[in-house]
Amino acid sequence: MTHADHLLEQAAHLARRQRGRPRQADLRRAVSAAYYALFHALIDASTRMALGSSPSRAPLRGVLARCFDHGEMARACKALAGGTLPSALQQVLPAGLPSPDLQRLGIAFGLLQRWRHTADYDLNQPLARAAVLSMIDLARTACAVAATLPTDDTSRLFLALLPLWGRLRP
Repeated sequence: MTHADHLLEQAAHLARRQRGRPRQADLRRAVSAAYYALFHALIDASTRMALGSSPSRAPLRGVLARCFDHGEMARACKALAGGTLPSALQQVLPAGLPSPDLQRLGIAFGLLQRWRHTADYDLNQPLARAAVLSMIDLARTACAVAATLPTDDTSRLFLALLPLWGRLRP
């Protein structure tokens, strides 16, 4: 099992832990775990694409993983969710627009990050178990997509640029 799988398992456990009315703290931690599952699934996909999947490369992937930033990843995912890439990328990629899978990843990341911010910082906003379970399902689906992205140029470039999106120039 991957770290993302463990986080999804934890999220589901927290969301379903109590019968009746769940504690807000459990629901909030479940949302956070779901977001971090996708965050780490994307980092894993990116570092494996860059350095390979060999167990001997795990220490190198761990070093590279520390270069990823929530804000940079959010900006990259927002561009994908909107269905457009910066003009510099559109000019060099034959496919042009991101694939539907990449667009769904971008949308899922943005939604989960917003929910995590609400869960972590807006304690006046109560969370409902059904909504949290939907977020966990969204994260689970997005993690599966991240783990099985094709090796086309657009997907590879997206994964490579996740930690560098802000440095991309038009």
